[in-house]
Amino acid sequence: MIIYLVKSALLLGLLFGVYKLLLENEKMHRFNRFFLLFALVFGLTAPLISFEVSPERSIAGVKMQQMERVVNAPAEAVSRSVEPLIIPKQETALPMADTEITPVTAEEPRWSISTLDVLLGIYGAITLFLLVRFAAGLIEIRNKVKVGTHKELDHATLVLLDEPITPQSFLGYIFLEKKQFESGGIEPEILDHEITHIRQLHSLDVLFAESLKVIFWFNPLMYLYKHAIQLNHEFLADESVVNSGHLLVIIKRC
Repeated sequence: MIIYLVKSALLLGLLFGVYKLLLENEKMHRFNRFFLLFALVFGLTAPLISFEVSPERSIAGVKMQQMERVVNAPAEAVSRSVEPLIIPKQETALPMADTEITPVTAEEPRWSISTLDVLLGIYGAITLFLLVRFAAGLIEIRNKVKVGTHKELDHATLVLLDEPITPQSFLGYIFLEKKQFESGGIEPEILDHEITHIRQLHSLDVLFAESLKVIFWFNPLMYLYKHAIQLNHEFLADESVVNSGHLLVIIKRC
């Protein structure tokens, strides 16, 4: 498990470095979106795949056995330094002595908690907390949909709320402040921006990234990937508004 976590972290870091250095500043926002999603999936699954290759086979003059050692060296080094901390040392067996064996009364089993048990307990507790918070956020969104006033558009449903709220979208809904909307305080470009999020299914990307954060909350790269995905979504929405040349949404207000 430790070797898998180290390998996946190295691969995710390498792919994120490629994105930051070569792709982030380029105007290829659609490609960047799928690259980030691919990097997450590939970085987490590739270390689980194993290939059977003859150790004597060589590529570019380097034997596969030597190449495997180079690839596994960082993960194995971390594993060797961490495992002694979480796996208790086994007691060495004492040599049998030619002494009389005396009967020993059976003792009640003693419950011992190892460092690994403590780490797994901490991981489980934090993961459960994040899962509950994630579910609570979805329930809160559902409640807002229920209490808000609905106005149907071609590509989305406006949810007008009595509370102050920054215009935002989730799945097929756009959440707006009712008073601000009815007074004409919301620019059509903002609605066009949020509708682009809905048409391009950006919420699914965010849900995917949030789900991975719940499981791999200890990996800081997950937070960097989520931020990069959301920032790329904003570029895509702005690009759609600019390239349209006209307002795609015309709202008839009563």
